[in-house]
Amino acid sequence: MPYRILTLFVSLVLLISSSIHAQDNTHLIVAWLENNNVMVWHTGDGAPTPHKATDIVAGNARQLLIASDGQYVAVNVAIPGSLWLATPTDTDLVELVPNAALPTTDDPKYIRIGNLQRGQDSTFYFNTFNQPSHYTFQNNDLWSVDAASRTIKLLLPPSQAGSFNLSPDSQHIAIIQSGTYGAVDGKIILADKEGQNSQEIMTFSAVSSGSDNDFVLPAFWQADNTGINVAIPNKDLIYNDNTATTPLWHITIDGTKTQVGTVQATIFGLPQWSGDGQYLTYLRHQGDISTNQFELMIASGDGSNPTTYASGTAGTMGVPQWLPNSDQFIYAQDEPGDYWLGQAGQAPQKLAGKLFSPLFVDATTYVFINESGELRYAHLGDPDSTLIAKVNNTSALFDAYLVTPASS
Repeated sequence: MPYRILTLFVSLVLLISSSIHAQDNTHLIVAWLENNNVMVWHTGDGAPTPHKATDIVAGNARQLLIASDGQYVAVNVAIPGSLWLATPTDTDLVELVPNAALPTTDDPKYIRIGNLQRGQDSTFYFNTFNQPSHYTFQNNDLWSVDAASRTIKLLLPPSQAGSFNLSPDSQHIAIIQSGTYGAVDGKIILADKEGQNSQEIMTFSAVSSGSDNDFVLPAFWQADNTGINVAIPNKDLIYNDNTATTPLWHITIDGTKTQVGTVQATIFGLPQWSGDGQYLTYLRHQGDISTNQFELMIASGDGSNPTTYASGTAGTMGVPQWLPNSDQFIYAQDEPGDYWLGQAGQAPQKLAGKLFSPLFVDATTYVFINESGELRYAHLGDPDSTLIAKVNNTSALFDAYLVTPASS
């Protein structure tokens, strides 16, 4: 009996120790650009760690992205198009993808890194485009780069890829080629994480953007990695923004496609799905189109049971964003910095204070800049927030990521 009790006690201690260790491995990481430094802060740090950037890199940085393992921060630089890296061992930023590594048929100074996403561990994915003037040409390529080994790999050459979204487990890639309005159809492709075993799922009439640029359609992965949801609007929606309908498609990982419904949405607020695919939100015109009044709609994932959730004038209402692994969403309305929390069947709740660029790292934790230029984090339902740093700029460039045992 004493032996069994001892065994049970030891097992309980190990279980508690394992649980504590797992909790210790869950920590918030925030990176931001401050003067000529990329600052990196972890939960519990007394002060952030600076990584020095050159004047050109700091002045032309357009995106920061923290790797899934929390060890690296990628810096997407516009001019010249390149990718830089903050590492745990270097005090200065290091060049990860030089401009010369990006093939272009035009002047190299026009090439840019476009859609940059985090993959597993220390891997990033990106595509490129050329921007010789106010307009852009998508190269429809796909690359991966490993920050730890500093290796770059062209997964799909130009014209073979497009805008892309990685599945939550980073094992699959949904690719959407925009096509060219009135000339070349767009297409939807599914591939594995290496860009291989690709399936062309469907084509669609390229959508007019009303400008020289292509209209890019987003794909929304379901949280269980079983498929994507995508809204493909009428090609002339921008010219019939208050009447044309938008078909809703569900595509499973095996390539099965099903049109599940339609909604009447504005091109300025096309449908976005919750992670489980059970709900979607979109904007539509309210009344005469000349009044610039919009309604924020919430509906079932197939577009049925649409309900007006909020309404407002163009410029005072933002496109809603679903929270990670949640049936709640946020949207901007009224004065700059005013954000509201929404949920089907529940009245809107205003988030405390003025928030700029709020970024949710899970269903309840978010990082934001307040009206005093302070970078902070908070939790839903808690009126208090925690100071990370004073950035003195409500539009400062930053990223935040919650590293968990599963993600690291």
